[in-house]
Amino acid sequence: MYINYFRFIALAKSIFTSNWKCLLIFLLVMVSVPIANARELDSISMTSRLFAIKNQHFVKAYLLKNKRNLTEIKKKSAQPFHLIDAIFKAEGVPIQLRYLVVVESELNTRAVSRVGAAGPWQLMPATAKLLGLKITAHRDDRMNFSKSTMAAARHLKGLHEKYANWLLVVAAYNCGDQSVLDAIKDSGSCNYSVLEKYLPTETREYVAKYIATSNFFEGSCRLAVF
Repeated sequence: MYINYFRFIALAKSIFTSNWKCLLIFLLVMVSVPIANARELDSISMTSRLFAIKNQHFVKAYLLKNKRNLTEIKKKSAQPFHLIDAIFKAEGVPIQLRYLVVVESELNTRAVSRVGAAGPWQLMPATAKLLGLKITAHRDDRMNFSKSTMAAARHLKGLHEKYANWLLVVAAYNCGDQSVLDAIKDSGSCNYSVLEKYLPTETREYVAKYIATSNFFEGSCRLAVF
């Protein structure tokens, strides 16, 4: 199948900016990596591969530290991922975003954060209610895997309608709309590589963790570690 390599190189350059060494390494590696079709060049999966190389030191350290835990999560992920994939496909959300649930809760439906986020997708009460979930003294739909996944899919889709960039969606899922909008305004760009330094440190690390986790589950670790 024909692939627009000029578009591909432009995408890589926009991510690596002035880091020509990493860009060259990526292009050399990709010669041996089959690309199913041209659409993959714009996918969150391809973007994750690019950023895994740009942030290879963080990715390598994160995977070395968390490999055992991620391996255990992967062993029990087939059933929940099957459900997530079906819901995400129905909502038009890339299935690669399923790895957010690993970063958020490690697939734990009973997870509760110190700030009040709960369930596998760690939804805050206000966000969950806006997405149609019920939260009462006797019921919390955030801890229902199916219902919370449908809510998360709607939330992710809504964010993408606003930003038209899945990596910005990942960032916004962590820090909220306003922080991403402020970063866009302050940087004058919608390119994550340009605006990331204007995001909270926690969010930059969150995006990097998502990318590392995505590469681990997708079997692309060899692209991230040299």
